[in-house]
Amino acid sequence: MGALLLLLTGMLASWGACAVVVVFLSPEAATKLLFFGGLAAGVVFTMAMLAFILSFYVFPLKRDQGNLSRAIAQGVPVGVVLALAAWLQSLRVLSYAVAAVLAIIVVLVEFLLLPSKAKEV
Repeated sequence: MGALLLLLTGMLASWGACAVVVVFLSPEAATKLLFFGGLAAGVVFTMAMLAFILSFYVFPLKRDQGNLSRAIAQGVPVGVVLALAAWLQSLRVLSYAVAAVLAIIVVLVEFLLLPSKAKEV
């Protein structure tokens, strides 16, 4: 329960920081860094919480269920790539090909982070 509360607190704090940047600050270089950092942290915590909750339903072995470090490790690639994609889109450089490459990278990293027994299924 404590891990879920930690993830929820981190998620709310990072999305709140992102909202504060959008509502109260002007769009300058420093605030863009704060925005994309808050966006990355928000997505990381959101995906980590989703991975943590789904681990109880997806992984058959009890030792793989509720692993906070694995949940965070599964949330980090998604958060980093989505923040990178948002930054590329703000520069008008993101295309379907670049998005597909980023998606393939995330899928490969996530597959490598799965427990070995889950890969066999």
